[in-house]
Amino acid sequence: MSEPVTIILVFLGVMVVTTVVFAVWLVATVIKLVSRGIAALVRPGGGGRSLLRPEYECPRQSCRQTNPSSAKFCRRCGKELLRSELMVQDRNREMRRAAAWL
Repeated sequence: MSEPVTIILVFLGVMVVTTVVFAVWLVATVIKLVSRGIAALVRPGGGGRSLLRPEYECPRQSCRQTNPSSAKFCRRCGKELLRSELMVQDRNREMRRAAAWL
């Protein structure tokens, strides 16, 4: 009679420990996500695309992958991103931005 009771109590104990561990993990994950969201809003350039860090398209017609300004090679095709080509793109972007204000 005591053996089935012991098995049930052990099973319930394992369930309780598992529930507590999951709850702690869930709370820690929510706190981490909220803190990252607040940090992204407060810190300049904290998340996503930043206006301070421009991105450039690969000059290769078949690729056109968007790459960060710090990249020396395209992330998709591996073509070298020449600074002269990026400067032309930057000039075109500035002209479009100025035209949008008119």
